[in-house]
Amino acid sequence: MKLRTVEWVPGQCYQASMEFLLRNFQRVQSLRLVHGYPVLNRGRKVGQRFGHAWLELIWRCEEKVIDVCNQTVTVPKEVYYAVGKIEAEKCHVYTVDEAIELMEETKHCGPWVKSGPEIVFAKRKRHVRP
Repeated sequence: MKLRTVEWVPGQCYQASMEFLLRNFQRVQSLRLVHGYPVLNRGRKVGQRFGHAWLELIWRCEEKVIDVCNQTVTVPKEVYYAVGKIEAEKCHVYTVDEAIELMEETKHCGPWVKSGPEIVFAKRKRHVRP
């Protein structure tokens, strides 16, 4: 499967994930945008949860995560959630239609739900055109 990548800017995981979704949803029907709260595992704020965005899909009968921040990496969902200590019940999963609707309504790429831990990295919100 050949997916189109996006250029990543630090602190812009919501925008980069949305752009990836918009560029690839027609190739991969199971692609979903996810907003959640992993735990930092490096830097000065180790152990603190932060707002983050990534994508999930089913590929060859296995759930995978695509994280387009820093480098585009694809890993099994269970590994990604374990490493990030992600609580699945606190994640917000969006279909492409739901994500586009929320982006158009709010004029930004997320986060769209104001619950959970303080958002550490979401400093600026930018609009992405589908």
